[in-house]
Amino acid sequence: MLVQAFPTLPECFLYIIDRSVKVDVDKYYKGDGKDTECRVQLEQYLRNRSWWKGEEDCFVAQVVKAGIKWLESQIAQGRTDRLFLWLDCFDPHEPWDPPSPYNRMYDPDYQGKDIIHPIPREVKGYLSEEEVKHIRALYAGEVTLVDKWVGIFLDEVRKLGILDSTLLIFVSDYGEPLGEGGWGHGIIRKARPWPYEELTHIPFILRHPDGVGKGKRVKGFVHTCDVMPEKTVLFKEKVVSPSPTRSSRAASK
Repeated sequence: MLVQAFPTLPECFLYIIDRSVKVDVDKYYKGDGKDTECRVQLEQYLRNRSWWKGEEDCFVAQVVKAGIKWLESQIAQGRTDRLFLWLDCFDPHEPWDPPSPYNRMYDPDYQGKDIIHPIPREVKGYLSEEEVKHIRALYAGEVTLVDKWVGIFLDEVRKLGILDSTLLIFVSDYGEPLGEGGWGHGIIRKARPWPYEELTHIPFILRHPDGVGKGKRVKGFVHTCDVMPEKTVLFKEKVVSPSPTRSSRAASK
């Protein structure tokens, strides 16, 4: 039985299949004569977000507002301890379509098409330098959007009076190749399976309420699967089953 306090999947992810909802795919799409998938994906995405009216409708904003609402409901019931909240913001995942002013924040003079869902492939022969530069700017704008809303969430945690008793963990799942040189080894998006630096060097930031490890940078390899063992070490929890991963403390030795 579903608990009424939690939204169901259709409420979380609006998937609009009504083809009477018209969208302008060509406004944001650049093909290469071979693509069949990306155009279809983009058309569906534009249909899904056709009801958006502004920044507060973006994925990260929806997630943060839902997270704040849940925390407020827990605090209102007197629950201030042993709470676990995971926010999966989706952004800054492609399509990179930050709203104004983020879409022109880092490339204000650009006059071309906003290619928000480029085809995963080599940029040579597909995108101009100007287009690649603007795609990077759209990505940066979306990162800034996420940064703002993560800040809004943290401000609310502080206002609720639980910041100094909360372990905060900030992680990502992967980076993004964005063109030539150090930006992406000549590719856009995840067009190759190799673990390049720009794809695998991702954030993993912990803030312990008691300042444990403050200012320390771990040199060993850690990844998102290490979140659970890290938590068990920090809170001295019993591990129910053996874990193949390790904490950052073990990685730093």
